[in-house]
Amino acid sequence: VATIAGMRCDGAALPWVILDSYHFTPTYQNAIRRAGCRLLVIDDIAHLARYDADIVLNHGVLAPRLDYADSGDAWLLLGSRYALLRRVFEPWRDFQRTIPKTAKNILLTLGGADAGNLTAKVMDALALLPDRVLDMQILAGPLTPHLEELRRRAAAAPNIQIHTDVTDPAPLMAWADIAIAAAGTTAWELAFMQTPMLLVVVAENQNDVAAGIAEFAAGQSLGRAEDIRLDDMAAALSQLLDDPERRQRMAERGKILVDGNGSARVLAAMQE
Repeated sequence: VATIAGMRCDGAALPWVILDSYHFTPTYQNAIRRAGCRLLVIDDIAHLARYDADIVLNHGVLAPRLDYADSGDAWLLLGSRYALLRRVFEPWRDFQRTIPKTAKNILLTLGGADAGNLTAKVMDALALLPDRVLDMQILAGPLTPHLEELRRRAAAAPNIQIHTDVTDPAPLMAWADIAIAAAGTTAWELAFMQTPMLLVVVAENQNDVAAGIAEFAAGQSLGRAEDIRLDDMAAALSQLLDDPERRQRMAERGKILVDGNGSARVLAAMQE
């Protein structure tokens, strides 16, 4: 705070500061504003009693239900219409998904670390569907500690491919008939790409994401990673593979949920 308080945001040198962490207290936020800066706070669980900011951004589906009442003069940008997507998704604005009668292509993406090796658990669940002809693409994050094990398992299964250091996942999301994904920011990208999804909660702050997307019918929540049983996961996937109407509904609802204009809306609010 002392460092921030000693900083001056004069002129156009540093007009905005953006905070995205659970560790920045209202006192810290106030110091930034007293230094003359505009402040945007990215939040997802309304964990503070108040927010001392010019703008509070929460792009969760359930964000409008959270209590930000004591945030003073802050503008509240709440809901998935403000979802921030990476620029790599810009060329896919006119993408129209084709829904096959029976799904076959499965994308598995479970975050940058997957310390609990949930990826292997999903692979075990798919092994419970031996009568299915499935192709699986796995996005393994850069911090995955079990990468060599996953590569060994994939080498024994010609229908499974592992990708690392992927900076543009949009083509794989477009390829997938169904995604099994962690309920983090990837969920907004999948919604935009109209990819039917089965979501796994791998962190406490993903509960509302999974619940909101399931409530909006853009995907299905499988619950917390540590509570998921292999046969339940296999059953959920098997049902969705054979339900084109439900997958069509997920795709349509996903595009409504995240239309790709969230960044522009946030920038427009900042400029105003």
